[in-house]
Amino acid sequence: PHLRSIFFRNPDSGWALRDVRNEKTNVLSTYLLHTKDGGKTWLRTSPEPVVQFTSDDHQVIVALAFADDRRGWLVGEGPVANGLVFATSDGGRSFHKLDRLSEKLGICSGVYVQPDVGLWIYGNGFVLHSRNGGSTWESAINARHLGFSSEDWISVLSALFLRDGHGWLVGEAA
Repeated sequence: PHLRSIFFRNPDSGWALRDVRNEKTNVLSTYLLHTKDGGKTWLRTSPEPVVQFTSDDHQVIVALAFADDRRGWLVGEGPVANGLVFATSDGGRSFHKLDRLSEKLGICSGVYVQPDVGLWIYGNGFVLHSRNGGSTWESAINARHLGFSSEDWISVLSALFLRDGHGWLVGEAA
């Protein structure tokens, strides 16, 4: 078992991704754990894994964020260097893949959500922002405005935004 990522919405309520690999079948199962007591106890949100991949799939979930106790998102790397985005509206008991969005993304490295500033998904060559919980998305960076010919120049690894919408992106330039 391996903890991949952790997210706390407040000092008591948090979620973590736990990977379990079956050595016989080479299947990686990712479970979502939840705590309501600041991390003293953790329980699976569902007996079934959120996702399962074989090592041949080249897919992995890398980050998670929750807006409240019900709405959350998982992001990661999909096949052929596409992004993966999953959403839940029941606290992590079930997830659905956002296929239309996933196909348009590069590899996702993170997700950030704050009720006052919206939902952000970022990774290799993109930063997307949604003001409506993921129903619609807009590009949040303008590479030409920053002096680059395209957005492929950046790989965003982390983000933080303030209530007024100002924020920081941390990453690597190619």
